[in-house]
Amino acid sequence: MKKTLAALLTTTIALLFTSTPLAANLSDVRPYLGADAELRYMDFYKPFGSELLPHNYPQANLYLGLPLNEYLALEAGYEATGKKTRAGTDTAGTKTFQANSTGQIKALHANLIGSFSICEQYRLKLIGLAGIARLKEKLVVVDITVNGVAVPPANNTFTFKKSKSVLRLGAGLQHMINCNWGTRAMLKWEQSGKLKTKAQEDNNFPIRAKNSVIYSVGVFYTFN
Repeated sequence: MKKTLAALLTTTIALLFTSTPLAANLSDVRPYLGADAELRYMDFYKPFGSELLPHNYPQANLYLGLPLNEYLALEAGYEATGKKTRAGTDTAGTKTFQANSTGQIKALHANLIGSFSICEQYRLKLIGLAGIARLKEKLVVVDITVNGVAVPPANNTFTFKKSKSVLRLGAGLQHMINCNWGTRAMLKWEQSGKLKTKAQEDNNFPIRAKNSVIYSVGVFYTFN
């Protein structure tokens, strides 16, 4: 399935480049810079972190875009969540754990953006996104009690780190406020389900993320 998605994305990008004329010269190119406020929802499988780890992550996304023509643009950016904490309880076999957890996710990403005008009067466009992100995850679980007994600080902390290149897709609406300023709202999907790892301190303590859904709204500025 993963190889099929990657092949489909590569083929689609190749077809778009070969079938659509690019900007005639550099004087036609108007790069743009944007920023988004986003909310990432990333759950975990049971019993691999679902009851202990944070699921909702507010994040920021900064990006630079380079139009190829009126329908296509290339974008590169960086997204990062703040550190999100959660207190949770989980059961594994005969043991019940109470723990405090912290999570943070960061990613560099590159995307192909397609746009199609749906209302010239209100400068409204339908936009789509297909790209790749280098996703980095860091999760820390601190056990407080096991079966109601306090855990000594010397061995109660478990750290998970993982980096993966993942697919990302999205769709939304874009509105130009004037010739330079615009705003857009998008719903994005990232293949964070590839983030499977084990605690650095204990290989018997695995976690497994599910794919992410990202709600996004922001503004951008197009340079003259």
